[in-house]
Amino acid sequence: MYGGGGSSFNSRGVHDDGTKPGPSPHSQGVLAALQVVRYPTLPSLEQFKSVDVQVGGRLFQQVPLKVRTELWTNLTNQTLTGRDSAMRYPGLQAQVVSSRACGEIQKDIPRTFPDVPGFDDSAGQRRLMRILRSYCALDPEVGYCQGMNFVAGLLLRYLPCEANAFAAFCVLMRDRNYRELFHPSMAHLKARMAQLEAKLPASVASRLRRCQIPPELYAPQWLLSCFGNEFPTTFGARVIDDLLAGRGGRLAADTLLAVAVEIFVAIDFGGVAEDFESTLRAVREAPRAWGERQLSEVLTRALGG
Repeated sequence: MYGGGGSSFNSRGVHDDGTKPGPSPHSQGVLAALQVVRYPTLPSLEQFKSVDVQVGGRLFQQVPLKVRTELWTNLTNQTLTGRDSAMRYPGLQAQVVSSRACGEIQKDIPRTFPDVPGFDDSAGQRRLMRILRSYCALDPEVGYCQGMNFVAGLLLRYLPCEANAFAAFCVLMRDRNYRELFHPSMAHLKARMAQLEAKLPASVASRLRRCQIPPELYAPQWLLSCFGNEFPTTFGARVIDDLLAGRGGRLAADTLLAVAVEIFVAIDFGGVAEDFESTLRAVREAPRAWGERQLSEVLTRALGG
C-alpha cells in the first residue's frame, strides 16, 4: 500500500469495502491510499512463443523469445550498475531487511501475475521475493513499494537467470532513475503525474477535469508497475526494451509518460457518459479490451518502430 491508513482503492477503482469513490476523493490522501493490484489479462497475449522486441527506434516483430532475453542481458551487462549488482546479489540476499518491508512483499507476491506461468508456483514466487528483498537491502532509502513487484516480475518473465533479473532491476531503478517514482516522499511521483496531466490532449484533459478525475486515480497503477498490472506482460516488456536501452539519456518516467499519453489518445470516449463513474471506467477498462494490434500501435506511437 502507498502510505498510511484509510481505505484503499483496488484495480477497479472501488474501496475495499465495496463502495465506489465519489467525485471528491482526490482532494486529500488518495495517493497514499492507492493499491496496485493485478488485473487478469487475456491468456493468449501472455503465452507468445514469439515476441515483438523494441530495439532503439525499431520494432522487430515475431522474433524468438530468446532475442529479448539476450537483448536485456546485453544491455544490463554493458552498465557498471548491472555488473556490480549481479556480483553483489548473493551477499544482498543474506542481509537483514525490516519486518515491515518483508510483510509488504509477502502480501504482494501472490498478487503478481497470478495468471502467468512461472508466478503461480512457490518456486517462482521465491525468486521474486529474493529480488525484492535484495533491493530493499541495497537501497534502504527507498526500500519496497507496491508496483516494484510487477517490474521485477516482468524482468523475471524474460530473464531466467535470477542474478541477471536483479541486475536489470537495479539498472532501471538507479541508472534510469525509476526509483524516483517510488521514493517515500512521493514528491517526484506527484510531479510526474502533474506532467502527465499537462501532456494529455486538451479534450481529454478538459473532460477529466470536468469529471473531477485526478491522475491519482489511474496513473500510479500504470507508472509504478510499468503497465504490468492492467496490460499483458508483452506490453510492459516492450516498454522495458526501451527503458533498458536508455535512448538519448531518457529517464524511466519520460518513457512511461509517453506511453500513458498514447493510451489516452487511443481511448474512445464516444458514447461514454460524461460523469465521474463512466469516464473513470473507460480510462481503466477500455484498454483491457484492446487486442494485440491496437496495443502494439499504442507502443509504436510512443516508442517508435
